[in-house]
Amino acid sequence: MLLRVEDPGFFAHHGVDWSTPGQGMTTLTQGLVKRLYFDGGFKPGFAKVEQSLIARFVFDPAVSKRDQLEISLNWASFGNFHGRPVIGFDAAARTYYGVPFSRLNDHQFLGLVAMLMAPNALDPVRHPKENAERVARIEMLLAGKCVPRDLRDVSYRDCGAPLNS
Repeated sequence: MLLRVEDPGFFAHHGVDWSTPGQGMTTLTQGLVKRLYFDGGFKPGFAKVEQSLIARFVFDPAVSKRDQLEISLNWASFGNFHGRPVIGFDAAARTYYGVPFSRLNDHQFLGLVAMLMAPNALDPVRHPKENAERVARIEMLLAGKCVPRDLRDVSYRDCGAPLNS
């Protein structure tokens, strides 16, 4: 589910993918490069070129896809909660659902996946409606009931109307 949403071409690309609809401009590999190589801050522009080159020619050849996925699960940013950063799926599961990662059900897991696009704006505790709307769109995508319009359609605009309150 994570890969279908965040990086559908993950196992096929070599760190960079500018062709998969819904992918956006950053693969999981590029996201890892951003966190690991640009800890002083990342500014779009030339840094994006550097990020892409490092992902393609340094990081992807050196780190197996399985290890990249594991690092992504452990280093994903889930915003801040009560003034502290929430890093990794296990910490997010405990923070937002009160259970360890291994005990999440599919819907809760999708709630965390939904957050990755904008963690502080989509957290299921402070913004349950927004999180539920994104989860509903993701569920439509996963069920094959819609497709992203283009590369940049990470919000899945054609995947159903927002839920009613």
